[in-house]
Amino acid sequence: MTFLLWSGALGSWLFIVTFLLDGWTRPGYRPVRHAVSALALGSRGWLQTTNFIVCGLAITAGAVGLASALDSVLLALVVAVFGVALVASGVFPMDPMRAYPPGTPDETPTEVSTRASWCSVRPGRTTTRVPASCSARRSSSAGSGSGSSSPTRPDSGS
Repeated sequence: MTFLLWSGALGSWLFIVTFLLDGWTRPGYRPVRHAVSALALGSRGWLQTTNFIVCGLAITAGAVGLASALDSVLLALVVAVFGVALVASGVFPMDPMRAYPPGTPDETPTEVSTRASWCSVRPGRTTTRVPASCSARRSSSAGSGSGSSSPTRPDSGS
């Protein structure tokens, strides 16, 4: 179990360090303008693709460790969804756009490939649901007076 928890922690840090260093050394990449997923494009795209898959698997393993170490299935599930979303980002890369990689037209296309549509749907849902789920967990724990809560859906409207 300790190994799984350390895998998740290391995967999280390694993911961030890798994309920051890779993005910093890539000609034409601008983190304010281009998504981290854009680093999976071009001749060095294998580096970010590997980063997505390896770190996503490590974070997912960390979620299994969390489920065993804590009495919070919801937290473990949220972390696992994030890990799986990272793996999916490695499997379904985005289309070139917004002048990245260099030589690509400087626009956002109105139509994207099927694989890119998987890439563009996933991150938005993941990055909004992970914090929302954690917030819902914290609110329900604080309100109940006990450390346990039932799973809640922070976005029950969709």
